[in-house]
Amino acid sequence: MRNAHPVAILAALCCVSVAQGFAQSDSVQAPSTLDVYQSLVTEAVTGLCTQLRPRDSLKTEISVEPAGPYWFIEEALTRAMRDRSLVPVPSGGEWRIQCAVKSARVDYSNLRREGIFGGRALDRTTALTLWLRVSDTGSARYLYDEAWQSQRTDTIALSDVERVEHPGVTATHGTVPSEGFFSSWLEPLILVGAIGVAVFMLFTTRS
Repeated sequence: MRNAHPVAILAALCCVSVAQGFAQSDSVQAPSTLDVYQSLVTEAVTGLCTQLRPRDSLKTEISVEPAGPYWFIEEALTRAMRDRSLVPVPSGGEWRIQCAVKSARVDYSNLRREGIFGGRALDRTTALTLWLRVSDTGSARYLYDEAWQSQRTDTIALSDVERVEHPGVTATHGTVPSEGFFSSWLEPLILVGAIGVAVFMLFTTRS
C-alpha cells in the first residue's frame, strides 16, 4: 500500500507537466504568413537605408510588379519607408524605388507531435526574393540595382495552418506534408500500452 503513493505522486506530476505544456503552447500565437512577408520587406528597406543613407523627408516614388497579387508588399514598403522618415509620393519624387517580386513562397515540413501528449506541429519556412532598383531622378542614375532575398523559419501548430494563411493571397498557402507512420499509428499504440502497464502495476502494488 505504501508503494502506491509514489505512483500517485508521479502521475500527478505528469498531469501538471502536461497542463503547463499546453498553457505555454496556447500563450504564444504564431504570426500570420502575411505578417512574416511584411516583416521581411521591412528588413529589406532597413538594409537599403543603412547602405544608401537617405536624408529625412526624402520624397520617394514606389512601384511593385506584379502589383495585383503583391499588394501586401507595396503596403509593407510604404509603411517601412515612413518609419524610416521617408515620404512616399505618387510622382515627382527625388528617388524612385522599383520592386519586382521574383519569388514569394511558404513551405511546410517536419510534421510531428510535440511530445506524447502534445499537439501536432510543423516547420514553416517563408521565403521572399525581390529585385530592388533605386534610382536618383535628378541625376538619372541607379543607386542600387540588385536581387535581395531572405527567409524565416518558425514552428507552428498544425491547427494554426488555416489561420496563418490568407484566403485571398496565394503566396501565403503551402502544402502540408503527410504524417509519418510512427506518429499516426505507433505513437497511439505506445501510449495505450504505457497506460495499460501503469494501471496493471498500480493495482498489483495495491494488492
